[in-house]
Amino acid sequence: MFGIINRSSGNFDKAIGYFKKNLQIRIQLGQTAGQAKTYINLANVYLDMADYAKAERYYKIGIEKAKETNLYAAEITAQTNLAVVYQNLSDYSKSLDYLFDALQANKQLKDNVQDGYIYVNIGQVYQDQAQNKLAEEYYLKALGIFKTAKRDEMLANIYNNLGIVNRELKNLDRALEFYNQSLRLYKTIGMEPSTFMVLHNIGIVYTSKKEYDKALQYETVALNAALKGQNNDYASRCYMSIADIYTLQGKYAQAKESALKGLALSKDSGDMDELKNSYTTLATVYSASKDYENAFLYQKKIQELSDSLNNDAINKRIGQMQAMYDADKKQNEIDILTKDQELKDAKIVRQRIVNYTAIAGLLLVLVLAFISFRRYREKKKANIEITQQKEIIEEKNKEILDSIHYAKRIQGALLASANTLKNNLPEHFVLYKPKDIVSGDFYWAQKTTDNKFLLATCDCTGHGVPGAFMSLLNISKLNETVNERRITQPDLIFREVRTEIIKALNPDGTDNTARDGMDAVLCLFDFDSLILQFAAANNPLIIIRNDEVIEYKADKFPVGIHQGELKPFRLQTVQLQKGDRVYTFTDGFSDQFGGDKGKKLMSKNFKETLLNGSVHSPEKQKQDLYDLFENWRGTIEQVDDVLVIGIKI
Repeated sequence: MFGIINRSSGNFDKAIGYFKKNLQIRIQLGQTAGQAKTYINLANVYLDMADYAKAERYYKIGIEKAKETNLYAAEITAQTNLAVVYQNLSDYSKSLDYLFDALQANKQLKDNVQDGYIYVNIGQVYQDQAQNKLAEEYYLKALGIFKTAKRDEMLANIYNNLGIVNRELKNLDRALEFYNQSLRLYKTIGMEPSTFMVLHNIGIVYTSKKEYDKALQYETVALNAALKGQNNDYASRCYMSIADIYTLQGKYAQAKESALKGLALSKDSGDMDELKNSYTTLATVYSASKDYENAFLYQKKIQELSDSLNNDAINKRIGQMQAMYDADKKQNEIDILTKDQELKDAKIVRQRIVNYTAIAGLLLVLVLAFISFRRYREKKKANIEITQQKEIIEEKNKEILDSIHYAKRIQGALLASANTLKNNLPEHFVLYKPKDIVSGDFYWAQKTTDNKFLLATCDCTGHGVPGAFMSLLNISKLNETVNERRITQPDLIFREVRTEIIKALNPDGTDNTARDGMDAVLCLFDFDSLILQFAAANNPLIIIRNDEVIEYKADKFPVGIHQGELKPFRLQTVQLQKGDRVYTFTDGFSDQFGGDKGKKLMSKNFKETLLNGSVHSPEKQKQDLYDLFENWRGTIEQVDDVLVIGIKI
């Protein structure tokens, strides 16, 4: 009780103290059900504190204890909250696993409303990954449940989420329908703070529809409501949206005035993301009004803030992963000690039995027993030596695997995040399937200061651990070239990265035998003018347009050391059209052996699959490609890392 009260009032340290005392009592009394609930309560506090390592650990223990005692409600709570932990760490696969486990457990309770809450969480995970069709599917499932249950607050939230999803899918009229239903419900139940959020969202849709007067009307109402409610974050967003509308109308004086007001609020709030949005809006306004000096000033501020946010985010994620790794390691040590004690106890019991038996028969068969015991001792000694060697090998293997799994977490943190791709690309998919735990394939992305978007699809020399080391080196050199040297033209980026890789791998310039580097395609998208510039090293780029496969050939040398002259990379330019499908990929998909005769899948079949699937949504095409690969591979081992990226223009 005291733990729950202190958690509710934000006294987290006191709450933890009360819960741990309660846990000691539950353990002494052997109350497994009580232990399950207390472990989950402890995990809830650590989740509130964003201490994800401890939250993960206690949720997992709570889930096991709840399963032992058939506490399905507690199990479902822990699984749902553990999914939130992994969602915050961007480990979406694990998050979905626990949510679907919660659905399975809820079959025992047959609680439709609980299913509804889980469906909402699943929808949010898919939405975070920009898988908007799947997000909409689960939101609609939840909508039906909460309509029956007459839960107006949940319905209002779901309608708003459906509006956001359909806005991302460019279904603007459908988005407006959902937003209006959300707005009506929020007003009915008196949740005023949520109304200006929806009004702001409606304004964004009308801006996308180029109905600027309506957009301005909704944003102004949202702004006044946010100011009245003293919500500076949303007020700042509204000011920026109003500035965007004025800019599109050519009313630059009003745009600057609104943007500067929003900037002042975002500075006061201390929200770095809102501050970055404010700088971006001001840079756009000044650029549109041909005030290039101020436009450059704010672009510089954007870059400085982006570098700071990226470094903070990476350091925070690595720190969280380190904490989770340490917690896992500590728990493994506790488990090993517990098992050792159990073995010792069992050994004592066995020894007593042997002693009692020996007392009864030792006098009759002393000589035979002595000989038998000596042989037994020699055999046992040999077995112990074998067992010890086996344990040493197993421990070393475990240490190696732990290190590789930790390396996988770090490598995953350095890949282009789902949010980065979602915020800067139209509809798209990423099929990423490493051969081993870590991968030599990687994808990297960066928004440029002139509002263009760089996207790299790369295949480093090797796979597994050697390939992963090369991927970290190449990611580092891409970041240095773009963020520090301010180079954004794809062919020049490749030239600079190649030079740096050669220096890093062959610093004295004496050994030219190594062939380390990467095959890669680096794209620079300008979605305003629909112009794509790219450089391709050994891997081509494909565009499907009007049911025709257009393949753009690559330079026949990698980004790295190779035989012959180090030629410059070509810069290729394509005028994109609405409806184009752009594909970049590594060679792992087409090189996979399988089928009835154990042959390679081949580039021809891969292109035919892309063509046939181009009529579907990116999510459906991704699933079709995955199914083709697995069916073709069958029982044959995967031969290389697989990476395919598809973008619908």
